[in-house]
Amino acid sequence: FNAQALQKGTRAAMTCAGCGAAPGKDVKLKYCKRCWCVSYCGKACGDASWDAHKPFCRARAAKLVKIDAAAALAATPPGMSQQSMSYATGEVYAPGTKAQTDSHSRDKHSGGSSQFVVKVQITPRAHAEPAHFMRGAMIYDATRETNFVLAASAFADEHARLEKAVEEFGISGLGSAKGVKAYFNARFLEGRKILMIDLERAVDPPAW
Repeated sequence: FNAQALQKGTRAAMTCAGCGAAPGKDVKLKYCKRCWCVSYCGKACGDASWDAHKPFCRARAAKLVKIDAAAALAATPPGMSQQSMSYATGEVYAPGTKAQTDSHSRDKHSGGSSQFVVKVQITPRAHAEPAHFMRGAMIYDATRETNFVLAASAFADEHARLEKAVEEFGISGLGSAKGVKAYFNARFLEGRKILMIDLERAVDPPAW
């Protein structure tokens, strides 16, 4: 099934959810831009399959949070630390969203990047009042090419959804019985302008 293929990263095995056509020289698949879990070879198949796909699509889309990466960097309150550190190497990383590399290669047929994993770390609610300048979610990947803090004051809805998912699926700590950090699948859309994080479930903590 396409959703399983996407989760495993086996994009070559995906087929059109409408007619079953496999990708090739004359078949260019494009993801459904609402749920990003099924692909179609063209508008005709997408339109013909919409009634059957709609319930699943809406349910999956509700689990995706989309963040304007540049706006998130710009909205970070003055003095708020955005650095992250690798506990394996001790290296400290500055914030940013650098140009794409092989690790986040562009998906030519879908308009997005390949899937990768991000860590989302929050401050326990008991440690940060809503108006506190440190209230936010730190988001970064293994390469630290993606590395910023999503301020709750500027991105209230996105932060609330991330916070809920981390508390439900994440690893507890900092004196909190609920999760404070979790790892999720993500991808960039629109040439790294939008970071989309899949909150349906957390993934196993990677080595980094």
